Amino acid sequence: MAKNQERTAEKFSFRDWPAEKVKGRLVEMGVTLRDIERSAGAPMDSIRTALVRGFPKGEILIAEAIGVPKEQIWPSRWEKRRRMQEKKGLVNGGR
Repeated sequence: MAKNQERTAEKFSFRDWPAEKVKGRLVEMGVTLRDIERSAGAPMDSIRTALVRGFPKGEILIAEAIGVPKEQIWPSRWEKRRRMQEKKGLVNGGR
């Protein structure tokens, strides 16, 4: 494996759904990314960002559109955010 491919593989958790799977689920539901953007009043192509890198608002909107918890689609992203919030004392009653 080339060094670039190794670095790319390190960045992404294989537990997270691939973008193609998310898009396929949207197709099954009869929804497009643009439909989600319109209903949320979001700029064009903003929701697409969630497919390739962390974008919490987009991830939430996509998850709602396909009826699957965001933590199930992107477990590595949401686990990382949860741990960061715990460190800041924002989870489990902390302030």
